Amino acid sequence: MPLQSPVTADSRITSIVPRPIHLETDEGPGCILTPASRIMGDADLAQAVHRVLAAATGLPLSVAEEPSQAAGITVAADPDLPEEGYTIWVAVEGVTIAAATRRGAVWAAQTLRQLLGPDAFLPGAPGARWELPAVRIADAPRWGWRGCMLDVGRHFMPIRRVMDLVELLSQLRINTLVLHLTEDQGWRFETRSHPRLTELGSWRRESINPYHGADGTPHGGFYTQTQLRHLVHFAEGLGITVVPEIEFPGHATAALLAEPSLAVPGFLPDQVRTEYGISDYVLNMSDASLRFVADVWSEVLDVFPSTYVAIGGDEAPVTQWTSSPEIARRTKALGTTPEKLQSWFTVWLRDWLAERGRTPIGWDEVIDDGPVDGLVCAAWRPGDAAVRAVKGGISTIVAPTSRTYLDYYQSEDPEERYSIGSLTTLDDAIDFDPLDVVADCTDEEKRLVLGTQFQLWSEYMDTMEEVEYMAFPRAIALAEAAWGRPDGLDPEAARARVAAHMERLEAAGVNVRPLNGPHPWQLGGNGRRRRPPKANQAW
Repeated sequence: MPLQSPVTADSRITSIVPRPIHLETDEGPGCILTPASRIMGDADLAQAVHRVLAAATGLPLSVAEEPSQAAGITVAADPDLPEEGYTIWVAVEGVTIAAATRRGAVWAAQTLRQLLGPDAFLPGAPGARWELPAVRIADAPRWGWRGCMLDVGRHFMPIRRVMDLVELLSQLRINTLVLHLTEDQGWRFETRSHPRLTELGSWRRESINPYHGADGTPHGGFYTQTQLRHLVHFAEGLGITVVPEIEFPGHATAALLAEPSLAVPGFLPDQVRTEYGISDYVLNMSDASLRFVADVWSEVLDVFPSTYVAIGGDEAPVTQWTSSPEIARRTKALGTTPEKLQSWFTVWLRDWLAERGRTPIGWDEVIDDGPVDGLVCAAWRPGDAAVRAVKGGISTIVAPTSRTYLDYYQSEDPEERYSIGSLTTLDDAIDFDPLDVVADCTDEEKRLVLGTQFQLWSEYMDTMEEVEYMAFPRAIALAEAAWGRPDGLDPEAARARVAAHMERLEAAGVNVRPLNGPHPWQLGGNGRRRRPPKANQAW
């Protein structure tokens, strides 16, 4: 491992990521946190700060009504600050934090953690000196949606490791984890009204990729509702909302294998899908199918309290619908056509969710037949998807493949491990500004941009260690793009902040990809992670 440069007070201040809106240093020393230090002030906000800093330092940092003789932390509620905004003042006497919400207090604590240096990211740092530099910070995000989408449908990730990722996201002030729970390749949500979904749909016999072929290894797993409730609570304590994603009408092979009566007549899958790519299998949209969708979503809403829920809607071919006489009769009765059946379903599901106080998020295919009021568009496809959405008056999450798809290759190095064939470099992530995608739109239309999120699709990531390798460093840069850059982009300074946070992640034992290229043990090698010849990269 390369030698790290010395961590000074100045370098700690300039390396905060995402970069705060306003930051100034004060003359003189800062403060030192000791076992006698306490956290005082607003009880709820103080607990939020304690949750982050006590774990980071190993200090008690007890929440108390009275100060101690040692320098401590005072936390005040300030309703005049933005919802996720915070201020920090570090002086020799102690630390003063103000925030409008618990989430803002969490972000303040995460900023202080970075100011403590890489030791605050070690699994344990006995004997460390917890010294904070004298500094004043005022900060708030540009956008309210700063997300990460994790695909646990194609490859199941143990709940403990998902919680580890939540910790890493919170450090970067990411406030949303979209959990992609259902796929052609597996159903991961315990659905008590339809137990066959996990009995049959959560396991596949093997995984096949187009270059190396079948691995011959069964793969599967699912989350119990109890586990997911715990994840929601855990993430909330770190400032993150967990948003469930349940895919209909496409990406539903596992569900249709478990519930064959819901398939289009004549098109019944004989196994949970083992290959990746787009499947033709879709729901038949019968009354029974709609009751099934309502059953599933009723249980999902009971576990996940998020205002927004993700309904998928991408890559749903109409091939089976257009070739089925039964679907022709069904769509005629519904007053639509097979080609527009997905649009009909999107409106039906939007209305069902709205009655229950939830707002759906759909991939941009859901507006291919025109804007859908009361829905958020996640614009992912190249071209004008985001522009069409905002011009149609639709709130939009800007998530273009070329900048936010972290399952793409990180470099053109032929030794890089096997991934999906496109390329998203660290420089692409650093240079990303969500508003660039809608640059020619009016200011009113641009205000419909809710923010951005990066995607961790898992076709070629079967462990969380591989997810970490693909996420970092690029997710660091995208977190800053999501927070906003009030003074514009300085690529050199942004790269330096990324490098500094990589030191923190390395201290924590995260399987990052070094900035100068993979470690030898991270290369593709000669096995199933070997990168194909260039002509065979894309699947």
